[in-house]
Amino acid sequence: MIFSQLKSMATVLLVPLLLGTSLVVSTREEDVFSMLLPPQSQSTLDLDSTQMLEFTRFHWIFGTGHQIIFFPKPENTLTRVVFGPNKVYSCEEDYPTGIVSVLATFDDENLIVAVYVSGSQLFFSKKGESFVRLTTKEYYYEIKQLASDYDLDISKTVTDEDVDIMESHTSTRSIYIYLPTPANKAVKVRDGEVLVWEHGEEGEYALLVEGFMSGNKQYLKIFVEGYNYTQEKHYVKTNDRYEEISPSEYENVMGSMDESRRVNRDDLWEAANGSIF
Repeated sequence: MIFSQLKSMATVLLVPLLLGTSLVVSTREEDVFSMLLPPQSQSTLDLDSTQMLEFTRFHWIFGTGHQIIFFPKPENTLTRVVFGPNKVYSCEEDYPTGIVSVLATFDDENLIVAVYVSGSQLFFSKKGESFVRLTTKEYYYEIKQLASDYDLDISKTVTDEDVDIMESHTSTRSIYIYLPTPANKAVKVRDGEVLVWEHGEEGEYALLVEGFMSGNKQYLKIFVEGYNYTQEKHYVKTNDRYEEISPSEYENVMGSMDESRRVNRDDLWEAANGSIF
């Protein structure tokens, strides 16, 4: 199915907005004043319509698809999200103050929707003619499938548009974290020309890679995400090739490290998968 209205809207709205950048908000006096006024009407966002004068919209390319974020204008309270005749979400009873914003991620075949309300986030995916509720992990997995396939090269030492590289130091060693940007799905991990890991199951990807040196050996931990499962793969480089090792062997080498310097997977998970809030 082609979401013709959303694609048409994306063509009109395309602006150079990247994940992680700040949205530019007008500071004209009349705009600031209007933001202080109480909302005067309730509105419905129809994702299958281009007639949306009640909303401010921003669009950017996301991997092989698109993302559009919708904000209700100050004079409106957004209470319902639909796709043509199909309901996505209605918040009249649960959140009477209305919906803060809606993020639609889509390509020709998929439509995934994040609804942001006061203090909460709700996720939905179009399945046939209806929308089903997703858990947070299911949501990030589904939008990651629209990201571009990418080979993560850990021989890189500088952050670029494809990967964020972070460095943390202990008293004994440096630890590097390689975090693919949200619009990239790491299906292979390489060290230059040497292949370390390659995805197995369809849709599987490397969420992030942790690496450090101990003596003359390079150690890696690859955090792998798949549909409804998470794995950790451990490797050591000897004689210019990588061999998989047990978690206990990896942890034994890591054992002398300051615990506060270890990767907190939960802290990095949303950033790696594509959250922009």
